Amino acid sequence: MRIKLTISRSLIYPVGIFVIVSSVLMMFLGYLIKDINILCFFSIIFIVGYYLTLCGQQRSVFLDPMCIMPSVATIYCLTTPMIGACLNLVSFLSNISRDILIESTFYCEIYIIFFSILTLVIRNPINIDNIGVVFDAHRKSINIIVELYMWIFTFIVFLRYYQIGGLSVNLSSVVRNSIIDSFNTIPFYSYQCYIFIGCSIYNTMSFFNSIGIKKKARHIFGLIPVVLFFAINIFSGNRRELSYYIIAIFVYTIYKNRGKINRKIVVIGVSVFVALIALSFLRTYTSTDEVSRDMRVYTLLGEFVNPMYTLRYYMSKPTNLRFGLTYLGFIPMLIPKILWANKPISLASEYVKTTNAGIGYGFMPETEAFINFGFWGCIIGAVLHFVVCRYVCKNPKRHPYLFVALYCELLNMFRGEFSSTFTEMIIISLSLVILDRLNNPRKMIYDKE
Repeated sequence: MRIKLTISRSLIYPVGIFVIVSSVLMMFLGYLIKDINILCFFSIIFIVGYYLTLCGQQRSVFLDPMCIMPSVATIYCLTTPMIGACLNLVSFLSNISRDILIESTFYCEIYIIFFSILTLVIRNPINIDNIGVVFDAHRKSINIIVELYMWIFTFIVFLRYYQIGGLSVNLSSVVRNSIIDSFNTIPFYSYQCYIFIGCSIYNTMSFFNSIGIKKKARHIFGLIPVVLFFAINIFSGNRRELSYYIIAIFVYTIYKNRGKINRKIVVIGVSVFVALIALSFLRTYTSTDEVSRDMRVYTLLGEFVNPMYTLRYYMSKPTNLRFGLTYLGFIPMLIPKILWANKPISLASEYVKTTNAGIGYGFMPETEAFINFGFWGCIIGAVLHFVVCRYVCKNPKRHPYLFVALYCELLNMFRGEFSSTFTEMIIISLSLVILDRLNNPRKMIYDKE
């Protein structure tokens, strides 16, 4: 029995390589004959071959966020062509030609192929013990001052929501936009939001580690504003903040199960995902907006449609290349406007001013690479993306909270520009480090024994 198992494992790697090579060739064929169906189908087959190869290499896929990134990028890349072209729901793509649809999809797939090949060739030495230095540290609840800050911040956010939307869930897009605008009037809201997320992750880990301890009231007290904050964001249309929270819990459970996937956690995770989609479906189809059926489908899937729509916008018009300057945008982002009033605006803000776009449009690493390097961005951008992630993932024990922050950005990095992703990572990781210092003033958790 063991011999048969060994033989089957030895076959996985060459089969995975064969699937990768053949699917890439077929994607090129689909692009040459301008067939979006072939391009989409073999893009999915490529991901299958990619994970077969990872299994053949005996890689710990769920411990390395870089191994998961190609599949997340593929979801964002293929949602629009699969729904818009294959199912002929093209009313919301009427101002984009089919050639641009095929061109942008192929461009993203080349980006994903290069990034995937780099992850297969250059491995990350991640092990379960390195991740443990993050999750074993939260034996205490967080500082009472921090807990009170979380309560106050959540209360202010709730008041802004209640003043405009009341307690209703079925809000129109105009009302939801007004709610988001009111959130942004809170001083330093974007900074406070990600500080709050860092506190939420820390306090949740503290709560899980407190299970079995008699005095749990303090942990629950710090967890209540976390639940309220994310509930408010879900009802107002902000689902992306919730992903940080869910992914952190997911990684925590993987560590506690020594790298194995717990079936109960999978069921709970899938249930939460389905519930969020169902809530979006309910909110979209019962809102007061007078729109067509196809437009409601577009609104429902905007999380995945809009980032690719942004790429197609830049592909359909002449663009002045930035040659990598946008990747330095995190520097002014980290400086508050009160200290630098005329600081350069972000790429996303520039897009909003140009197109009058509302919330939810989104960027992707592929889009930013195209803005900087044109069609060569599918190669140059993939390499830069890999280098940055590789630096963080190479040694989680050296900078564990930055590693956790990167993992929590797993979804959001594919609908945001590099500068915003990097800024969020820095704020979240610094929040976690500061909280660790407050709880362990004599010793940081990753200090040498």
